[in-house]
Amino acid sequence: MANEPMHGYQIYAKEFVKQHPYCGLFLDCGLGKTRITLEALKELNPGQHVLVIAPKTIARSSWFNEIKKWDMPIRTKSLVVDDKDRLLTRKKRLALYEEIPNMPPSVYFINRDLFSDLVDYLCSKKPPYWYFPTVIIDESQGFKNHSSVRFKQMKRVRPVCSRVIELTGTPVPKGLMDLWSQIYILDGGERLGRTITQYRNTWFQPCKWANGYAVDWEPLPGAKDDIYNRIKDIVISMENTTLQLPELIVNEIPVYMDEDEKKRYKKFARTQVLDLTDGGVITAANAAVLQAKLSQMASGAIYTDPETKEFEIIHEKKLDVLEHIINTTGSPVLVAYWYQSDEKMICDRFPQAVVFDGSAHLTDEWNKGNIPVMLLQPASSGRGVNLQYGGHVIVWYTIPWSLECHDQTYKRLYRQGQTQPVIMHYLLTDGTIDQRILSSVRLKHLNEQELLDAVKVTLEDADALSSSMTH
Repeated sequence: MANEPMHGYQIYAKEFVKQHPYCGLFLDCGLGKTRITLEALKELNPGQHVLVIAPKTIARSSWFNEIKKWDMPIRTKSLVVDDKDRLLTRKKRLALYEEIPNMPPSVYFINRDLFSDLVDYLCSKKPPYWYFPTVIIDESQGFKNHSSVRFKQMKRVRPVCSRVIELTGTPVPKGLMDLWSQIYILDGGERLGRTITQYRNTWFQPCKWANGYAVDWEPLPGAKDDIYNRIKDIVISMENTTLQLPELIVNEIPVYMDEDEKKRYKKFARTQVLDLTDGGVITAANAAVLQAKLSQMASGAIYTDPETKEFEIIHEKKLDVLEHIINTTGSPVLVAYWYQSDEKMICDRFPQAVVFDGSAHLTDEWNKGNIPVMLLQPASSGRGVNLQYGGHVIVWYTIPWSLECHDQTYKRLYRQGQTQPVIMHYLLTDGTIDQRILSSVRLKHLNEQELLDAVKVTLEDADALSSSMTH
């Protein structure tokens, strides 16, 4: 992966970041905002500490995974978890704060909820000092509330920052009013006004009143275009750029189980082999059954009663990653799944999700943009429907062992009439059969021997994992 070339739009965005000390990348999830930023940092070589502020799950692992994936020569330090991925106590975190001035230049990671604590601690010192001239705010919509403590704390340290980079796919989750504070962090109010009141009075009008006071506002005609035109020199967004994006963007997202979940997966996998084989020997006759069970387990569950489809949950890590994608993608999301357990777990986590039944009604509602999350089972509903008008993001929650099902499904979006680049996310649980299935699909090697090899390698990996955890 380290040698995979960047797309043209990514190179453009990287140079944009390098040339604009205060800038925003307002691009959809999956377009590579993290890699763009890392490549820019590598070339800028700031020689001082960098602080990344992000939601906890992203600060905890996502950036570290990307740095490893692209083989970046970047020193990192977490202010959220220790080396064993355990949440830091406040005592340990304060000890790390004290070490910051004496550490070699590093990229530090902190979640949004702890950012204020860090600012208070460093700025209460005598003399006060801020050790992070470069600040990256991942999912910058988390700073949209101009009244929030985190916004005020960022405003406090902004004058001593020489570079601020904002990353988000959803800068205005509830409307244009959410944009002001994010742009203020970049330019101090130069483009959209120095106060929220000035911003509101310029581009909005009251639409709801209570006790004689305006309590809600709506944009004036032409406000959106005017606002994006004013910020286009410091922000790359789908609203204000003519970037030529690729038509199909593939994004492999690793999913990591914790140690107990890994042990549980291995135990289930070995039990299934013993139950379904004679002396643990995998044959063509039982490989398909084993593949299905291993694939289901990789997605987080296993049937305890095949007749009633009752199942036991092994992990919910794919749900966590899916939640992040849904929350950070500014358009409807199509989720491809395979097992009834997948459907039940996803629907339980996301009440807004609709299960696609192939009907004309749901097809129409999706294409109108009225369904934020739609689940599609490739074998039953993945053919003959046109879904390209309602969204451009598909998530493979479970990858089928069927090239036809795979290709037919994503081409519901990736077809004539689609006006956006299609982003295809694969959720791949580490140490499971997921990666082998994806490799086979890509190589179009979905034959009997490949199936046998995939199952055998997966079980060997499980055994190796088990051995490493017992030594």
